[in-house]
This record gives sequence, C-alpha cells and structure tokens, in this order.
Amino acid sequence: MLSRSRNMKLSSKLVLLIFISLVCIYIILSVFWFVILEIQARDDFYQAGYDMCALGGQMAEQECSYLQGIAAYLSVSSRTQAMLMKSNANLPLSENDRTATELAHLKYPVSVIFFDLQGEPVDWMSIDDSQTPLAQDPQGDTPLSRVLHGPATYAWEFIDQGSDRLFARDNSPKLCLWYLVTDSQTTRPLGAVAIAVDSRRFISMGSTQDSPYFRLILLDQETGAVAFNHSPYQLNEDVCAELIAYSGEKAQGSAVIPYGGARCYLFYERVKSTPLTVYYIIPYSLFVQDGSFWGYFLIVLVFLTLSLHPLLGYASRRLTTPLRELTTTVSGFARGDMNALFEYKGKDEIGILGNAFNEMVRSNRRMLEKTVELKVREQEAELNALQAQINPHFLYNMLNMIYWRAMRSGDEEVADISYAMGQLYRMALNRGHSRIALREEFQICEYYLMLQKKRFGNHIEYNVYAEPGLEGVAVPKLLLQPLVENAIIHGAENYTDVVHISLSARREGENIVFRVVNDGSVIPPEILATLPYCPVAEGTPAGGSRYALRNIAERLKLLFGDAYAFTFASSEESGTVVTISYPLDHDSAILKGDAEDAQSVGRG
Repeated sequence: MLSRSRNMKLSSKLVLLIFISLVCIYIILSVFWFVILEIQARDDFYQAGYDMCALGGQMAEQECSYLQGIAAYLSVSSRTQAMLMKSNANLPLSENDRTATELAHLKYPVSVIFFDLQGEPVDWMSIDDSQTPLAQDPQGDTPLSRVLHGPATYAWEFIDQGSDRLFARDNSPKLCLWYLVTDSQTTRPLGAVAIAVDSRRFISMGSTQDSPYFRLILLDQETGAVAFNHSPYQLNEDVCAELIAYSGEKAQGSAVIPYGGARCYLFYERVKSTPLTVYYIIPYSLFVQDGSFWGYFLIVLVFLTLSLHPLLGYASRRLTTPLRELTTTVSGFARGDMNALFEYKGKDEIGILGNAFNEMVRSNRRMLEKTVELKVREQEAELNALQAQINPHFLYNMLNMIYWRAMRSGDEEVADISYAMGQLYRMALNRGHSRIALREEFQICEYYLMLQKKRFGNHIEYNVYAEPGLEGVAVPKLLLQPLVENAIIHGAENYTDVVHISLSARREGENIVFRVVNDGSVIPPEILATLPYCPVAEGTPAGGSRYALRNIAERLKLLFGDAYAFTFASSEESGTVVTISYPLDHDSAILKGDAEDAQSVGRG
C-alpha cells in the first residue's frame, strides 16, 4: 500500500490527502458531538435519578410529618396526660381515662401505644390485628429510653412485619414514632406515645404499575430490613447489605453496582430524621442509543465520499497542471536544453519555484561562459608556467611588486592576497633555519588562513590563540601549517556548513600543547586508526597531506624521542582535534644551543 501510494500521481495524492483529512475531521466532530450528547444525556439521567429519590423521600417525609402532627397533638392532650399521671401513680384506670381506642377511626396510624415512665403499656390500639403490646426498658438502649432521658423529644424506629419488638407479633411493617409526653405545667416527663404507620403506604399512595415510583425501594439503614419495595428486584439480606454499604452515612449519592450478573445504576437519598433510605435502581446502558444518530453519520459519510471526490479532483488538476509543466521544463534542462525556461505568471509558491529555476538556468549559462573563459586563461597560465621556472626568491620579489602596485591602484583585496603570499614565502625561506619563534609559526598559519578565507569567504571562520608568555618559544618550522591546511582540505572543502577552525598553544604542566580543531567533515574511523602513518598511494588527492603528517611525526621523533605526543580524534560531537605535545623544558634547552637563530628569527 505504501509503495503504491509513492507511485501515485501528485493530483491523486492531493485528492486522497484532502479527502482523508475531511473524513477524519468529520469523524472527530461526530465523536465530539457524540461525547457532548452522551455527557448531556448522562447529566439529565443522573438528575432524573436524584429527582426520583428526592420525590420519594419527600413523599415519605410528608407521611412522617403528618404522623408527628398526630403525636404532638396526643402528647399535649389533657386526657393523655391524666392517664399517664394515674399510671405513674399506680392508680387504677377507668374506661373513660383510656383514649387509644378512639383513634382507630383515623385509619392512618396502624397502631398507637401509650407508655408510662416504667415502660409499661398503659393504653393501645391496632388496626392490623397486632396483639399484646410489650413492655419497654426505660433505662436500656431503646427508643423509649432515648426520648425519656435524651435531649431529643422524639425518635424513629422501623419494625419489620412478624417482629416481636413492639407487639407479641406485628402483622405489618411499620415506621414507629416515639414521642415524649411531658406535664404541661411542670414539663416533667410523663411517658411516651408510640404511634406507627404502615411503611408500605409511604410511596405507594397514588402509584401504579406504570408509575416511575413503582421502582423505588425503602430500606432501614440500621437493621437492613425492607420497609418498602415496589421495584422488580428481589431483595434478600445480601442485596440489602450491599445497598446499605454503598449508601453508608451519606445523605445522597449514586453508584454503578452489579446485580444479577449485570451492571445497574443506583441512586439513593436518606429520609430526614428517620432510619430509612430511598433507593432507585435502573439497568446500566449507554445514554445515547438513538439509532438515527448512527444512520445520520453513515449517510453524511457516504455523501462526502460521492460529492467530494470529483470536486477535489477538479481542484487538484487546477493545482497540479503548473507543476507538471514545471516538471517537463526541468526534465528538458536535465537532458541538455540550456535554454529551457518555465513560463508561469502566477506569484504563488509554484511561481516562486519557477522563477528560481529560471534564475538557475541563467546562472548556469553564465557559469558555463565563465568556465570556458577561465579554462582558456588556465591553459595560458600553464603555458606561461612551463616557459618560466621561477624560484621562490623571484616569486617573493614579484609578490612584493604586485602588493605595491595594488596598493597604488587601490585594489586592497589583491594587495592583501599578495602581501599574505609574500609573507608566507618570506617566512618559509627564513635563511635555512629549522626553528622559528612561536609567534612566527602562528603568523605563517594566520597568513595561510587569511588566504583560505579569501577563497572560501564565510564558509570558514578561524581563531588563533597563544597563551601569554609562549610567544618567544622556538618551535620546529612549519610544524603547524600542514595541520591547518589539513583542516581546510579535509574539514571544509567538501562540507556545506560553516567550518570553525581553531589553533591554540597552551602550557599544560611541564608540556607545551598545540591543538588544531575543526568542526567540519569527520575523519572515517578506518582512516583515523592509521594516522599519522596512513598508507596512501602517490598521486591520490590526499596523498600530499598524508605525507605532511608523516613528515611531522618523524621530525617530532627526531627532536624529542619518545617524549612527544601526536594524536588525532574525530567525532560529530567534538569535531576533529589534532594534538601535539612535548616537554617545554626540553625545547628551552635546545634554544640555548640555537640562541642566535632564535634571536634572528624574532627580528624577522
């Protein structure tokens, strides 16, 4: 597939690229839209779940509030207080003193029991045939004890069906409100009234099989008993324990739970002041499930495929026709048509590229003309060189003459070149001395670098540095110039970027150390391992420089024995570094024997 795409025409590549880009953008936007819809639907769904629990809780709270109203009324009733006072005083009660049986007509409380301070039932009624109310412990951990001795005036308790908590047998699940009865004159406790309502009527009032409230569940947080279940889910003890564990002590919340091997959403809310919690469970599913969304996506995708392809094909032909013409022109130029020019009036990128090509053709034509002219001049120069064997003294004198002529005519560049070449010849002659001062050797290198700078222009940059105090030290003549020349030939000539060349002399311990560094072309490892004695056949382009390196090594060996170092290192990170090191005191001792030569060199 990749190789086939490489061989496609540019117009086809452009059509394919734009088409794929548009399809990807549409898919990304569709996914983004889907995510937005999913988030919005999830928020709406969660809000609906919370609202469902809140409404169920409000319905239960309304029932509890009504029950509290009845209990408050009974607690301040004079008959209730008189009945409890007699009971606490162990006085017999008559039928006129009893009031519970009169509450049966309300048909709202399922049972009402009055307890005195000893926890004994004084009077009671029940409409669900629950019989024999049981005495309560007024000192233990019971709701009666909490209202008699605690700060609260009432307490809630859920009593499951079949329990023997309040009656010998309760015939219905009920939420019981224990309400404190106090003397209206002295506010001293007289006992409590336990009024209960069937918990199954809390949310079932007005709900049907189709009503959303039919899915609500009411659990007792303290015992795990089911107070109300209108959902289709089976609630055994383990399931109730898990639901209570999810809700914990929080007043409201949600979770994703496993039920019956499937995932479900769970919403819950605590009924205020009671041990009951409303739960709402619904099966887990994606929120956005409308098939029209995916149908719309596929229809638009097919429409893009059918409509964009011809449109993009036309646009690509308009764009690629000039490129084909430019390709034809360039091919003609490559085949030797030196007059091939690209005719295009546009000023876009294709026009800029065409103008650059036309300028290259014209420049190439001018270069060919100059090359022919230079070739003729070169042949003439070779003929003149054969006719006259000029010795270095004659060249030096002629360079001086050129220098002065150029100075008089104001041609500073020619004057600089001839002066630098003259100085190189003068220092190279040096009356046959084998050693010169370091400053003289550095001047030779600087003149050579100056000439190469004229040649290469900004392609090379150089720096020459000698540590103060080393300028007068005598060094072997032409020790460093071949190394600088190598840096130019091997580091800069075939290197496209700017090459930085550095020549330095420093004192390191008892040695003087010379380093020539360039950051141009790197020496191949197989050649680097053989330097400075790399075997190169005569006549090869690099042969002269290799012989120069071998000559330097042999001179150092003769002068310093094994006390010198001549090393090469080359890498992309540090560039090419050539280092020469030998003892400075050894060199000073030689100076004493050659003091006259050194002084004459210093005078230049």
